[in-house]
Amino acid sequence: PLIPKSYDQSLQPLFPFLANYRHPILIDDETRERFFIPEQLSAFMEGETVLLPIVLHTDLKHVLVLDRRLTKTPILEEDIESLDWYATQGALALQNANLIHDLEKANEEMKAVDSLKSNFLSIISHELRTPLTAITGFVELILHEKVGEITSSQKNLLTRVSKNTGHLNNMVND
Repeated sequence: PLIPKSYDQSLQPLFPFLANYRHPILIDDETRERFFIPEQLSAFMEGETVLLPIVLHTDLKHVLVLDRRLTKTPILEEDIESLDWYATQGALALQNANLIHDLEKANEEMKAVDSLKSNFLSIISHELRTPLTAITGFVELILHEKVGEITSSQKNLLTRVSKNTGHLNNMVND
């Protein structure tokens, strides 16, 4: 089987030549000379090696270095095709994980905004209920002539005030 030799984000600067690649690259004695491969990476590579870039959107995120030093069998085209599929699936999984993380963060922000909204509404409803209660109480005292007699036109106006404060109170409750 292909044995993974490295999975390390700190190796990304060692792969500038992979920036334009989206598919596995087979490195053997012939192709090794075409690429500038730093010593740190060469230490991982023995015989035929596959560099498997994991690319999200257009950014190189990870590189797997695989070889068959334990089995000494050549790396076949079918192996590379399978690795390409696995790299694509891995990139999609990483992309989905990033999207889930972004959604969770957005959800937390929405919860915070919802909490602020609830607090705001609670404060506003309290601030509106306090004067409405006082107005309603004083209007009822006057309407029931507890503080003295009123005329029919005053009673008519105070009935309107009572009706409208009741309407405002219902709106605040809603």
